[in-house]
Amino acid sequence: MRAQWPTKASVLVGISLLAMASCSDDELTARKHACADYVKFEVMLQEDRSQCVTDEQTFKAAADKMATRMAENVYPILVETARRTAASARRINPGIYPELSGDVDSISASIDGEGLPPHFYVDIDQVTFAPPTDKGDAPHSAWQIDGFRKNIAHDTWKLNISGIGPHDFEQANDVCPILAYSSTLPGCGARVFVDVGPGLIPEMPELKVMAIEFAPPTIDQARQILLENEMGRWPPKPAS
Repeated sequence: MRAQWPTKASVLVGISLLAMASCSDDELTARKHACADYVKFEVMLQEDRSQCVTDEQTFKAAADKMATRMAENVYPILVETARRTAASARRINPGIYPELSGDVDSISASIDGEGLPPHFYVDIDQVTFAPPTDKGDAPHSAWQIDGFRKNIAHDTWKLNISGIGPHDFEQANDVCPILAYSSTLPGCGARVFVDVGPGLIPEMPELKVMAIEFAPPTIDQARQILLENEMGRWPPKPAS
């Protein structure tokens, strides 16, 4: 019986498991699990399974096919997220949201509201979404979006989402974290439109995301990131 390619839902689970495996200290065990999956999903022959574990080029050939299939499965989710968030952006007047000056980083924006305009936008890369939680060191009651300010090193933003609901980025919150670990590619991107209001502490403003323009990577960029995740099961090559 021919193996069936997984549904989008099972792919989301699968890429999460693969990403966790790629971070494992036991790279050999992680490769064994990956090679078993490559056989299961018919991107590699059973007779190549042993060589897949020990030979990087055999592994990479199968990993590239797997990454291509995974990208093809998840890319419609990213396209749909872009469509939905574009609709949310049409509900605001983008003309009143100037780009925030590059001189203002996320820390100064969150603790000193005096120099902030009442509305602004920032562009961020490596976007992820976080649901409300009352656990951990930073509990929050709203969905959050976070990422790195585009073209500005080490400026990390984490903002509460107020103007749109999780339906607008449904499933992207599962896909984007898998695309957020590339050393060279931006993963999911977004332009976030922020309202500035008074916070509980007068000196610290409340920043609320009122709309998002989601910018997915291209399908080829998604494939490259997924391949990079797969190849994380091999030790890094020594610097020449």
